Amino acid sequence: MYCTLEVDSFGYFVSKAKTRVFRDTTEPTWNEEFEIELEGSQCLRILCYEKCYDKSKINKDDNEIVDKIMGKGQVQVGQRDKHIVKHNMCATVNTQV
Repeated sequence: MYCTLEVDSFGYFVSKAKTRVFRDTTEPTWNEEFEIELEGSQCLRILCYEKCYDKSKINKDDNEIVDKIMGKGQVQVGQRDKHIVKHNMCATVNTQV
C-alpha cells in the first residue's frame, strides 16, 4: 500500500509526491514529509493504493499493471495557504481484507 499527494492544475490533478510502499500489511504507518507548491491550486488530494504485483492485471491500453485505489480524500486550499507547504505525511491506514 502507498499514498500519493496530488494538486489540481487547470482542471486536472497532478501527482506531486508518493510515499514508500508497504507490503504484506493492512495497517501501514507513514512518517514522511513533502514540500508541495500550491500556487494556483484549489485542492490537495490524497489517494491510497494497494500495490498490484499480479501480472494478469495488466491494463490493455498501455500494457501496465494497474494498482487498486483503496481510499481517497481531498482538502480545499485557502488563499493564505497557496505558498509552499510542508506536508507531514503521518498516517495510519486501517483496511479490512
